[in-house]
Amino acid sequence: MANYNLLKIFVCVAEQGNITKASEKLFISQPAITKSIKQLESEMGGELFVRKNKGVVLTQEGKYIYNKVVRILAELDNLYMYCPNTKKLQSGTLRLGTTTSNITMLISRQLNSFLKKYPKLDISVKRGEENELISLLLGDEMDLAVMDSEFLRPELEIVKKFSVNYAVVGSKEVMEKYKQRPMTKEQFAASNLALITSGKTSRQNIDNYFAVHGIKLDAKYELESYSLIYEIIKQGIAVGVVNPEYFRHEIDKQKIYIINTDFKIDSRTICLVGKKNAKSNKIKDEFIKYLEEN
Repeated sequence: MANYNLLKIFVCVAEQGNITKASEKLFISQPAITKSIKQLESEMGGELFVRKNKGVVLTQEGKYIYNKVVRILAELDNLYMYCPNTKKLQSGTLRLGTTTSNITMLISRQLNSFLKKYPKLDISVKRGEENELISLLLGDEMDLAVMDSEFLRPELEIVKKFSVNYAVVGSKEVMEKYKQRPMTKEQFAASNLALITSGKTSRQNIDNYFAVHGIKLDAKYELESYSLIYEIIKQGIAVGVVNPEYFRHEIDKQKIYIINTDFKIDSRTICLVGKKNAKSNKIKDEFIKYLEEN
């Protein structure tokens, strides 16, 4: 079976159309190149070149094999360079998991800027249940995961903690209404509410806060995503509770407004976790370092 070097010589001769030029390009003697071509032709079972006065040209069989070999060698070159390039952060994938939509806090900030610094890297993000993500982390099939819980299995470690804050947001009219006299918990509960779907961690945190004060929230609009909540709030149809960092741009542009309230919903913590004593991973290590520096 033809080896890598035989194929490289074959491609060079085909592209140069001349054994002398191929010899100069590859720094291999002409007799050695001629011997390599004859060996390859023997292994392939047919002539690959027709000898001409000024060089060589591919036979029909040679053209067919050349078109195949060029692609194969390109793939092999990529494979041979994969590990060195990964060490230089020129290739590879950072595999992230999340149990929560709060992964967007990473994507919109540190993760986006990390990708700008290392544009040749790929990022994969998988959303799943905590047990599923833990299995992937422990099986070295995932690098890092964002989780709501700080109580982890002993095989895992917290890489970084993020605080998720909450603010009541609404339209300009609502903002003006409560500018002088803050909105109370009771007034909030009596408003048309646009909240994330029941069962979501964020919603549980919001409901628990009001439940402690004897208030049960009855949202007119329960939505699966914060982007939908934003659209409802922007139109002045309802007020809602969001992490203001998610909508910093929209708040700064005064598309929605933080409402003045006499209460503050408890923040919560989400954690970026990894496997203790995991296999060395240059991309993951660099991302963690980047988070610490930024």
